[in-house]
Amino acid sequence: MAMLSESIKSIAFKKQQITKEFEKGDEVEVASQELGFIGSYYAATIICSTGDDYYRIKYKTLLTDDESEPLEDVFSAAEIRPVPPNQDETMSENGFRLYDMVDVFANDGWWFGFISAKVGDEYYVYFPTTGDNIAYPPHVLRFHQEWSYGKIKYKNLLTDDESAPLEEMFTSAAIRPVPPHQDETMSENGFRLYDMVDVFANDGWWFGFISGKIGEEYYVYFPTTADNIAYPRHVLRFHQEWFNGKWIVLPRQGKIFDLH
Repeated sequence: MAMLSESIKSIAFKKQQITKEFEKGDEVEVASQELGFIGSYYAATIICSTGDDYYRIKYKTLLTDDESEPLEDVFSAAEIRPVPPNQDETMSENGFRLYDMVDVFANDGWWFGFISAKVGDEYYVYFPTTGDNIAYPPHVLRFHQEWSYGKIKYKNLLTDDESAPLEEMFTSAAIRPVPPHQDETMSENGFRLYDMVDVFANDGWWFGFISGKIGEEYYVYFPTTADNIAYPRHVLRFHQEWFNGKWIVLPRQGKIFDLH
């Protein structure tokens, strides 16, 4: 089974701050951390609390294996949020823009992705958890929102540009060795559209996706800040994950387009 980048996982799935106690009958959305479902939100109804911040829910669109009744499951409160407000009145008159974070209603649930293009009346959505790039009509899209400290808000985080050295305490789980040098492992053709990369900027390495190329510079989209910035190749490296004591170069995401 393919490994999912922890950087992508942290973007696609956010644990919900437990600031609300749900009651029987509440309409909610649940976000599973199960591989293959990360980045998806499914409509459900609260059946009851099972204690210790866990709830039994009944899905609205998923059925049991024999398709005789709605599927039920148990989730922690960190995986449950209220249904986001309807966006008909808050949508931009111009619709979605390039790199907007959206949810797409497909396969009976809402799936997290980025607007990657528009062709005619359809928007292409890039799904970072799968590497797929698929066109959809606008009526199945909504702006992606996060449930944070008891409020729904649009994701709009700013970069941390403090350059002064800091000293802090970290757990061993938050520390990893320095990745191996990549000069000999880089593709002769450089980077492709949607490749996962790290950019050396503001005194550290920042995770992002290749979003374009102009001349000798590559544009990198940073999903945590929504910035899209051009960089020379020498400050980029392929993103790698430290997994089970070794470095893993993840499968390249650029399956549809090539920059060269």
